[in-house]
Amino acid sequence: MIERVSNRILYIVFIVGSIAWCAAAKAEDPNKLIWEALHYYKEYQIQYQIEQKKTQPDDAINTAIESWEDDYGSYGATEQEELLQFSSNGD
Repeated sequence: MIERVSNRILYIVFIVGSIAWCAAAKAEDPNKLIWEALHYYKEYQIQYQIEQKKTQPDDAINTAIESWEDDYGSYGATEQEELLQFSSNGD
């Protein structure tokens, strides 16, 4: 009789344990984790491509200044004016 009761208890524990195991496994769906990982990887790849293609700020600023000077001229002295500004010794 004790053996019969202990077997029933073991069966009940086994069944409850199996149900709990299935519930825990279903709560953390491996497919969901894979999809989330793929989503984050895709976002990382997009950001990486943007970083590789973007223009560096220094290059953009220098190009803009050169373009502006080509269109409107420079406020700095020209080479000829710089030569005229050098003082001669006693002349």
